[in-house]
Amino acid sequence: MAVFAALNIFLELLSICRHGIKYCKTIDTWVWIAMNISCLTANFFQITARLYKENTAVVSYALVNPSLANAVFMGWLYLVVMMRRFDAVGLYVSMFLEILKTLLRVLFVFSALIIAFTLAFFVLLSNGNHVMFSTFPLSFVRTFTMMLGDLDFMNSFYFPYHCDYMESNNRTDTRMYINMGECKYSRRVPHPYATFTMVCVFLVFIPIVMVNLLIGLAVGDIALAKKNAHLKRLSMQVQNHTNIEKFLPACLLRRVNKTLVVEYPNMNKSAGFVSFISRFSRHERNEDARQVPGVEFDDVVKCFNNVSSDVAEMKSMMSLLCSRLKIKTGITEDEEAFGILASQ
Repeated sequence: MAVFAALNIFLELLSICRHGIKYCKTIDTWVWIAMNISCLTANFFQITARLYKENTAVVSYALVNPSLANAVFMGWLYLVVMMRRFDAVGLYVSMFLEILKTLLRVLFVFSALIIAFTLAFFVLLSNGNHVMFSTFPLSFVRTFTMMLGDLDFMNSFYFPYHCDYMESNNRTDTRMYINMGECKYSRRVPHPYATFTMVCVFLVFIPIVMVNLLIGLAVGDIALAKKNAHLKRLSMQVQNHTNIEKFLPACLLRRVNKTLVVEYPNMNKSAGFVSFISRFSRHERNEDARQVPGVEFDDVVKCFNNVSSDVAEMKSMMSLLCSRLKIKTGITEDEEAFGILASQ
């Protein structure tokens, strides 16, 4: 597996050098490279850990399982990305990727707002023995989960505040304090007014405004992706064929490539089994072929009559307009009368 992963990485580097920066703009390229790097990393450290002792390995053996997990994830993600090329499911994959791009773009724009709330909660609750707000990375993760709806208002904010309030008023002997199991923990809210104000502002800005904005943009991108999915698949197929032609040697392309193809539709060709099967339905096809020209001719005649009547009506209207505006034209009175009669 390590040999195949190294070979795939080498081929990808050659493709990048050959095709340039355009080859790196597709998501399947990066997913494929990440999968092979993860496989190579996991196999390398497994081999190193088995050849030598665990403590003498270049990097800790603990990197093997994360690398394997990343390789498995990237492999299945690459399968999903490759499904874009199929007509049956390519539409849904294209819609998924378009929505993902929109969400990442919007999250990047509003990342400053998320960081602002993260820092605010970290400053307000880090001294209250809150594990999820003890460090900045954990505060960021907790704020992000709160954005998705995991607010946990009672356990994270209200119960610590209520226990702190009863302790400050010397009401620890009451039944409410004794029966409240959350008061046994050391989590408290040091600055209740500022904390609850920040929570209210967070609820308005993030779950209400920002999440609804993301949903609206996602719905709009779905309609756009449905409209352009077929063209994207065709362009992807053309790009793949172009990349294959660039990868193949010139001597092979000169033999395979055809600059001119001549077709003789009236020439009898033996198609073997297909021609034998087609004899049974030849009579029906001939009858349909006789009926189709008649139907097409009637449609053409009807369309021609409609067009001629419209032209005659427009001609009469233009002549009437020219006469009202006293504009001299080359249309004679006989032609005008003929146009009026034709319109009638």
